[in-house]
Amino acid sequence: MLAVFSAFIPLGGSVLDFGAGPGFFVEKLLARGLSCAACDRSPKAVHTLNERFKGRRGWLGAFELRERGMPVPERRFDMAFCLETLEHVLPEKAPEVIADLRRVLRDGGTLMVTVPGEEDPARNTAMCPECGCVFHRYQHVRIFSPQDLRSLMEREGFETVFCDLLPLWSLKNEGFPPLAELSVRRLGRQILLAAAEAADRMNLRRANPRRMLISMLRGRGDNLVWIGHKTG
Repeated sequence: MLAVFSAFIPLGGSVLDFGAGPGFFVEKLLARGLSCAACDRSPKAVHTLNERFKGRRGWLGAFELRERGMPVPERRFDMAFCLETLEHVLPEKAPEVIADLRRVLRDGGTLMVTVPGEEDPARNTAMCPECGCVFHRYQHVRIFSPQDLRSLMEREGFETVFCDLLPLWSLKNEGFPPLAELSVRRLGRQILLAAAEAADRMNLRRANPRRMLISMLRGRGDNLVWIGHKTG
């Protein structure tokens, strides 16, 4: 996620992980030297996060999402991430969630959203053996197209920087494969990823090879990614 984000937006300032769960992404943010807070609806998750990261440099604490939104002052964060969360929010509640994220971002602040891309709900439908109720096995209540997500974000006061399908797994640098598994395509991808990491260390974005790789891969994949700025 950070690899995609940093190809478009420089990382820095105070960061919010909205819907943080057990804190896998928080760990990555802190490892990059960022100041990070976390929010989750689960009191258990909030307690776990505060215990896990207590005393870590840059840790700003975790807090529970309330019925009326986040217990955070306006314009508190420079950046926010809402990863694999909106698909769990009822359509009529989604504008409230986005509006609250906008509220806690500083003017010009940046938000990244990811949701499942072009999901087929029939493939993940399950039935309760007790009552016969049909439900999504991962509790997804909404499916987004790129246009759906872009329209939602722009209606709530954001300007789109990037919105498209991406195979996020293809943007993870797992090192060069064994010779027996090497292909021209895989070798080319690994060279671009290695060059992109070098560009990250030099704080290059316009010339970052990761943007070239994203351009090659966009429009297909299992993840829908939106990145944008708070306007007004």
